[in-house]
Amino acid sequence: MRKVIVAILLVWAIIATAVAFQQYQNVNKLKKEIVSLKWQVYSNKTTIKELKSEKETLGKKIQDLESENWRLIQQIDMLRRENEELRNQLSELQVKISELEDKLRLYEQVPHGYYSTNFFPEYGNTVEDLKAFLSKLKIPHKYERETFDCSEISAYVEWALEDAGFDAYIVLAEDHAWNMVKVAGATYYVDMSSGKPYIFKSDKRYPKIVKVFKNIYEAVDYYHSVKEWDWWSVVGFPPKNIVKG
Repeated sequence: MRKVIVAILLVWAIIATAVAFQQYQNVNKLKKEIVSLKWQVYSNKTTIKELKSEKETLGKKIQDLESENWRLIQQIDMLRRENEELRNQLSELQVKISELEDKLRLYEQVPHGYYSTNFFPEYGNTVEDLKAFLSKLKIPHKYERETFDCSEISAYVEWALEDAGFDAYIVLAEDHAWNMVKVAGATYYVDMSSGKPYIFKSDKRYPKIVKVFKNIYEAVDYYHSVKEWDWWSVVGFPPKNIVKG
C-alpha cells in the first residue's frame, strides 16, 4: 500500500513539474510577446509622431498651395481683365485707324503742297495790306451753283490769303460761306462771292456762323467730303491769271 502511495506521489510530482515547466515556458513566451508588443507600441508611437509631423508639414504645404492657387486665380482674373481691356483698346485703335485712313483718303484729294506754293508775294499784317491784296485778287471762275459757289470761293480765298501770309479762316453758315482774317490783333470778315471784296467787322445781315475752319482739311473733315470746297478741280492748281493787272 505504501509503495502505491509513493508511486502516486511520484507521478503527481512529475505531472506537477511538467505543468509548472509548461507554465514557465508560457510565462516566458508571454513576457517575450509583451516585450515585442512594447516595442511595437513604441515603434507605432514613433510612427504616429512622424505621421503627425508629416501631416502638419503636408497641412502647411496644402495651405501654401491653396494660398498660391488663390494668388494664381487672382492673377488669372487680372490677366483676363487686362486682356479684355487690351481687346477694347485694340478695337478702339482699329476704329481710330479706320477714321485716320478715311481722313487720309480725304486729305489726299487736296492738291499736294496746298499751303506751300508761295504763289503770292508776302504781305504785311495790316488792314491796308489786306485791302490791297484783296483788291488785286481775281476770282478765277464765275459764280456757279454747286460747281463754284460761295463754299468753293471761300476755300479759294482762304488758300490765297494764307499763301500771301495772312491768318485766314473759312466761315460757314447755314446757307452761305465766307472768310475770317485776323489782322493786327483784330478780326475782319471777307466775302468775295460777288467777285469783289467786301470787308467788314460784323454785319447782322449775315447768317449766324455755324462753324469756323482753320484750313481746308478741317472743312473737308467736317463734311467728310471735298465736294463743297474743291475749287481746284474747276480752275486747276495752282490757278492761273488770278491777280488783277
